Amino acid sequence: MNPKLDGKVAIVTGGARGIGRAVTLALVNENADVAIVSNTSIELARNLAGEISRTGRRALAIKADVTKSDEVDRAVEETSRCLGRIDILVNNAGIVRVGPVIDFGEEDWDATLDVNAKGVFLFSKAVAKYMTSQRKGKIVNIASDSGKTGEPLFAAYSASKFAVVGFTQAFALEMAPYNINVNAVCPCYVETEMLEYTAKIFSALESVSLDEIKRRRLTEIPLGRMAAPEDIARAVVFLASDDSAFITGQSINVTGGGAKKFCVGE
Repeated sequence: MNPKLDGKVAIVTGGARGIGRAVTLALVNENADVAIVSNTSIELARNLAGEISRTGRRALAIKADVTKSDEVDRAVEETSRCLGRIDILVNNAGIVRVGPVIDFGEEDWDATLDVNAKGVFLFSKAVAKYMTSQRKGKIVNIASDSGKTGEPLFAAYSASKFAVVGFTQAFALEMAPYNINVNAVCPCYVETEMLEYTAKIFSALESVSLDEIKRRRLTEIPLGRMAAPEDIARAVVFLASDDSAFITGQSINVTGGGAKKFCVGE
């Protein structure tokens, strides 16, 4: 089979760990060149870029804070200058803060909205200037099923991901005249460090074992397993390829058929 993304250039924010790393490798596997944007994991990004470069594909590691417009603009300009163009943007960088609203810190709220929502806005805005001149491009935002159904203790995270879903719909309409597709992927439970972090919090809050928390989560997934990062990456590749040419403004669930319950326990 011919690679789906032969010769394309992609930017992946938060591309060194978890879902982002899987997305980066999946894009490279389809013959894309990739700029891996990271802030807190830049050494991992550099190591990954080195691994990719040894396969014959081009890869950059760029340190940038997705919440700072000057750093975002610099990262996008560096990608265009070094790799020649920008065809794909994957807005993957994200954080989670968990806790009841009445006790939730303003700093945690601001940080969550800044990284998860503002970061998507800033990178999409910066990249669109390049894509509109090409009159072609793909923007894929990593949202969440928490961006469709809120749940206790995840108010800030849900608000940020609801924002991503709404932004995806609105920006898709603005970019449609330029032949730029804007879509989102909405994962459920994915086997990453973030999943472990939230599971430990719920284990402590409910005074039950970590295994019990994971068992409860599995009961919410009809396919009977947590998602692997590669499951999300395959959806991203589809939306980044010409296979999705007539799809825009959509937020596609990748949840194993499940939907989160509106409760803390069972």
